[in-house]
Amino acid sequence: ALSGLQPYSVCMSLVHCGKRVGIAHSDPYLSCATPFATVSRHAAVHAVATALGEMPIGLIVLGFPIIDGQRRSHAMKRHELLACQLREHAGTVGAITQCTWSQRSTLSDVREKCRTEQLWSDI
Repeated sequence: ALSGLQPYSVCMSLVHCGKRVGIAHSDPYLSCATPFATVSRHAAVHAVATALGEMPIGLIVLGFPIIDGQRRSHAMKRHELLACQLREHAGTVGAITQCTWSQRSTLSDVREKCRTEQLWSDI
């Protein structure tokens, strides 16, 4: 997916955690990511559409949900619904290449990474 990006395009990442979706974007060199917004799962597609007006998004990476004690199957259904909504968006969001990052993490895994790894500290 990265090899097909236009030069200086950014990647946008979306990850579910509970009823919220965390959104981050890369720099144009794909060297790091910066938090963009945390929104309700119902507002995620709109937030991506809004970001398109601010930056040249070339790829959307949809991360598997962070499991925070809820049933995994419920979280995965929400993940699949968001992926479908992004693909079917009636505009440029639906035309952006999407991929899924299949790393499965629990909330405690993420907290530990934030505590111990510099690149996770801003998440």
